[in-house]
Amino acid sequence: MARGRPPAEDVEPVDAPTVFAVDPGGTTGWSVISVHPEALLRPDIPILKNIEHWGHGQLTGPENEQCAEILGLIDSWPGCCVLFEDFIVRSAMPGREVLSPVRITAKVQFGLYLAATEVPFFTQLPSEAMNVATDKRLKEWGFYQREGGLGHARDADRHALTWLRKAKSKGWMRAQCWPHLYGVDGVYGGSVTEVEPDEDEEIS
Repeated sequence: MARGRPPAEDVEPVDAPTVFAVDPGGTTGWSVISVHPEALLRPDIPILKNIEHWGHGQLTGPENEQCAEILGLIDSWPGCCVLFEDFIVRSAMPGREVLSPVRITAKVQFGLYLAATEVPFFTQLPSEAMNVATDKRLKEWGFYQREGGLGHARDADRHALTWLRKAKSKGWMRAQCWPHLYGVDGVYGGSVTEVEPDEDEEIS
């Protein structure tokens, strides 16, 4: 079956592992973080000191417009993996806005399906990000921006940082997220010592 989204131009993927994280909803937060490839491999190279790019923001307005902006941002980071906050209904309040995160996630997934290239797509529970990237830790790491009311963008930052932390300890995650960098074994430029993260330590 032909896909409706026009083929992307031939572009080289980014040369650093990049995660594009999204906290979808009525106000959608997004975060993009790139890190030096060896920071996800070697225990002596911390993630936080080897971040090559960090950007975040928030989107409002009609869901379709938000989705179009998200897809445009993803297209600007070829070779990134996409991470959405997993959504579990916890509210009994009626209203269409309750399911906005579900609709946005589904629309972006469909938009990625229509793309000419495969984009790795994952979800992560909000509790995982909140347990690892607490407000206290975000402040210590320099990722807590008070100005602008960017609470949703901050939640997307939590997800991105937590995902990178997990990828450092799991070769299969690196292989699935960034196959152009780490290959089928999750290895970049030689052998690797896997690191099991400690919940009480900073991201390393």
